Amino acid sequence: TNVATTNHPANTSLTSREQEVMEYLLQGKTTRQIAEQLFISPYTVKNHIQKIYEKHEVRSRVGLFKLLSPFRLIIK
Repeated sequence: TNVATTNHPANTSLTSREQEVMEYLLQGKTTRQIAEQLFISPYTVKNHIQKIYEKHEVRSRVGLFKLLSPFRLIIK
């Protein structure tokens, strides 16, 4: 299953790497899984996640899911 988001206004301020990380977050991937998928360190993933939270004004994955759930599109 591929998860995509529609043109949510907050997406425009994300870097391309942050968008990639957010896609994996929305798929339910762990920090470690994202790091392995993108060939970067888990600390770098955590940094990207923190920036995503700041830009979306949330504090957690749950907050991010709640914010973006109306904009999510599941593609099989």
